[in-house]
Amino acid sequence: MDLGVAKNDEEREATYRFLNEEIGAEHARLIDEARSIDTKAAVVGGFAAAAVPLLLDNRAGALWWCALACYTASFVVALAAMWPRGWDGLKPWALRDELSEAAPVLVVGQVAGSKVLIFERNHRRVRAKALLWSTSVALLAGGIGFSVGSTINGALW
Repeated sequence: MDLGVAKNDEEREATYRFLNEEIGAEHARLIDEARSIDTKAAVVGGFAAAAVPLLLDNRAGALWWCALACYTASFVVALAAMWPRGWDGLKPWALRDELSEAAPVLVVGQVAGSKVLIFERNHRRVRAKALLWSTSVALLAGGIGFSVGSTINGALW
């Protein structure tokens, strides 16, 4: 597949401007995804924190301790998922100093390249948040399972 090559600076600049806009839009979607994960983690953490007092009504052996451990771990991991992480962004003053005398095509190309690197670093942070959130959900599910087992065990004995 022959993609062709930009033949002059105007074509190259137009390509860079297009890429710059697309990368900016994708980065905005990434930030929205991170906010969505924060909301979900808050719900999971709140549910885990609310489940502990209910669990305290029925103390029945090892299953009770396992449920308590799962709820506690779920809450802590949900907090870790919501923990503020620094977002990388463009540093306009550095670009200004570096590219103040450069041709427009080089400036637009440099900005687009910088945005790609920034997006990649921020994407790794969002993936880590998603992993922490899914871990907190799994721990919460384990806590619910152990709670049910503890309640059944307490009712039988």
